[in-house]
This record gives sequence, C-alpha cells and structure tokens, in this order.
Amino acid sequence: MKLASLITLLFLSGILNHWVQAQTIINDKEICLKINAGLDKVYNLKFDEAEAIFKQVKDKYPSHPAYYFLKANTEYWRIMAENSFKERSNNYYEKLKEALHYSQKLYNTNKKDPEAIFFQLATHSALSYYHNLNEDYFKTMNEARKAYAYMKEGFGLKEQFAEFYFTTGLYNYYVVRYPESRPAVKPFMVFFTSGDIEKGLQQLLHASKEGIFTRIEALQYLTGMNLKYENKPEVALMYGQKLVDQYPDNPFFVTRYTEALVMSGHYEKAEKNSFQLRKLENKYFDMAGCIFLGMIHEKHHKNMSKAESYYLQALKVSKQVNNPTTDYKSFAYAGLGRVYHNTGNKSKAIDYYKKALNSAQYLSIKQEAEEYLKQHD
Repeated sequence: MKLASLITLLFLSGILNHWVQAQTIINDKEICLKINAGLDKVYNLKFDEAEAIFKQVKDKYPSHPAYYFLKANTEYWRIMAENSFKERSNNYYEKLKEALHYSQKLYNTNKKDPEAIFFQLATHSALSYYHNLNEDYFKTMNEARKAYAYMKEGFGLKEQFAEFYFTTGLYNYYVVRYPESRPAVKPFMVFFTSGDIEKGLQQLLHASKEGIFTRIEALQYLTGMNLKYENKPEVALMYGQKLVDQYPDNPFFVTRYTEALVMSGHYEKAEKNSFQLRKLENKYFDMAGCIFLGMIHEKHHKNMSKAESYYLQALKVSKQVNNPTTDYKSFAYAGLGRVYHNTGNKSKAIDYYKKALNSAQYLSIKQEAEEYLKQHD
C-alpha cells in the first residue's frame, strides 16, 4: 500500500466512521446521523461545530474508540486548515495514541469482531501516516506492518461491509504505486501481498458509490490518484467537481479541483480559482495558487517571464508553509526547468530539474525530470 496513503487513507477516511458504528454503534441510527453530520462539518472545516456533535457520541459511548478517532480526524483537518503541522502535530499524535488505547481494548474483548479488526487497522494506519509525514520511514513501515495483519482480514469482509471496498481498493492500488515514488521502501515490500492497480481503482469507485461513510474519502483518493499517478486529469476533474459541489468551503478540495482544471486545459476557470486561493490566509493555498498561475502563464498565455515570477513566488511562499509541501514544490521546480530551457538557460534548467526529481512524487514529473536530465545533464 502506499504506506503513507493506505494510511492516510484509513485514518483520514470517514471509513473510521462506518466502523465507528459497527455492532456497538452501527444499529444506533441516531448516532449514525450525528456522526455523518459531524463529518460534513469537518469537511467544510467547521471544527467547533463538529466537536459539539461528536461530543454526543462520547456521551453515549464513552469507552468506544469512535469518538477518539473522530477527534483525531478533526485535529488533522484543523492542522491542515491552519497551516500548523509543526506546532500541533504532537497534539495530533497524542490523540492518535488515545484512539489506539480504546481500539486495543475493543479488540482484546473480541478478536473476531469485524469492528475491532477495523479499528486496529485504522489506528495503526493513522500512526503510520503520521510517521510518514515526519519522514520517519522506519516507524512508518513498522506501523504499516501492524496494520497489514488487520488489512488482510478485511479483504474477506467486503461483501458484508461496503466500506471494506475502500480499504481493499487503497491497498491494491498503493502497494504497487507507493514504491514507484519512494524507491527506498522497495526492499520492505516483500512483506506485502501483491496488488492490482486497476482492481484497486474499481474497488474505490465501488466505495464512492456504495459506501456509507467512505464515499467522500474514495472520491478524494480517486481525484488524487488520477492526477498524481494515472495522468488522467479529465477523470480527476469529474471526481473533483463532486467534492467541491458538496463541500464548497473546503479549500483543499478546491485546490485539487483547480489542479485538475489546469492539467486538463480549463485555464480560464482555473485562473479565477487560483486568484481566490491566493487570497486565503493559509500560505499553503497561496503557494498552490502561485504554482497554478505559473502553469497557466507558461502553457496558456505563453508568457515565460510571468510564469517564472509565479514559480519563484511559490517557492518563496513555501518557506512559510508548515504543512508538507513536497508535491507542489516539485511542480514549481519542474516549471522553472521548462521556463529556463525555453529561454535558453540550460544550466538553470538542469539545476531545477534535479530539484524536481529529488522532491517529486507525481509520476509525470519524475518521468519529465528523468528524461530531461538524461538528455541534457
């Protein structure tokens, strides 16, 4: 699995909510509705309102891991929205450990309980993702191996619970794709069952249609996968549109949607969105807006000077971003590589393509940088 994403996957996903309701909670329709309402608040970045709703889950089920996962999920989105990963990531980690404590208690009660299996899978996956964000790949892999044992049990539960199409789909996809962007983890992949990219995508599509609590996460992953790895921006645009229609106040969804607009050549709408992103206080969105504007001026307006200016501004702004920025910085590096190549400065082009190659996770950027350096370096 994309160890980080299998992971991002499980934690960030509303998946935890499906199981949040399994057996202990799943038959409590009132609580189910409250969890869904709370998640809608989280996805629209209304954190205080979400917390007030989730508190009702704790009041009714104080020893259940549901509330603690929801609390950690809310903290993650708050960190991203406030550009505060460096300041608040330890708080996020503590919430994950609290969730793990209650998850382990549930599992110890009945190790055959699908709900208990899910929460063990989700907590260890979340912790693996946390360590991945901190670039501690040893701890990432250690938690991923723990999650994997529960993941395998979930493979056989898809027909019973549609949400397991989400986890299984992510596994099938990322166990292949993750090592392609992070060669350092390839030696560890011998511990994992082989995957199937196309099967994974189909399973995620199924989850996006049939999942109760994983539908939005499935859409988010399908959007990103088609941009980052499959190089199918028009497909990503279709999924991204659904996200922004449902959660217009979530600038992360707007950012990914705008990326799909740029990559698929819908420049006018992308340009409008990019200016709006730059107006937000969070520097992450300012950085993303600059990158998109650089691409628009490079590819649409054919103005290399303005493209260069926006790319350089994006890199400058990135220094004020506390949340992980590697992917979008690689866009700026590759963009500057193209700009300097087109303006005859091959030395600078080589320098920036090397930076792009070192930071890129998008397969298209890695391939572009590798091909350029092979021909010109």
